[in-house]
Amino acid sequence: MKLSFKFFTCIAFFISTTIKSQDLTGMWAGTFHAVTRPMEHSFHFYVDLKQKDRSVWGVYNTTDSANATIFTCLCSISGVLPKKPSSDFELYDERVVDFDAKSIHSGSCRNVQRLFCRYLIKDGIEILVGKWFSTEGANAGTPEGESGYFILRHASNQNFRNPDQYFPKLDKLIAKGVIADASSSKPILIPDERSLTPLEQQLVDAMLGRSQQKSNH
Repeated sequence: MKLSFKFFTCIAFFISTTIKSQDLTGMWAGTFHAVTRPMEHSFHFYVDLKQKDRSVWGVYNTTDSANATIFTCLCSISGVLPKKPSSDFELYDERVVDFDAKSIHSGSCRNVQRLFCRYLIKDGIEILVGKWFSTEGANAGTPEGESGYFILRHASNQNFRNPDQYFPKLDKLIAKGVIADASSSKPILIPDERSLTPLEQQLVDAMLGRSQQKSNH
């Protein structure tokens, strides 16, 4: 199934909903960048996430930025947030749940093995920035299979797709992240206040439209 990129863009950036602070549930939209050419070649990246206590699960879809069409290439990811309040967490690829068999091979969908995420709040916008690691293993010049960087903004606290349907053992996944003291007011996820790397700063500036503003100073 082919979907218009404009259709996804409208969903990602014009849904008039209030983002629930420090909760990953909802739709995230942004870009993937290859490690060898971080700003020259990118992929549009859409992620539907849900969070219950420390458990996080969801599905993602990508398309080449030079392509005006999004092919269905849907993969599931999940992870558990750290026990101590943190801005860092990891999500792991699980399986291909849907793909356009007429246009691509299922193996081509499964490009991501792991996402290392940093949670930020910049200009009042929730952002995930970090590294993605390939299923192909270590590539030349990319240790541990590192394949590049990504950036996502929390576009809506509502899901475009309900990730629950892709997790037959969801109860077990949720159980991994249960918080023993349900009455605790301690935050699970806290915004990262550490300095960004130059590349991360470049990605954040580009997403927030700061690039032109900075170049004028």
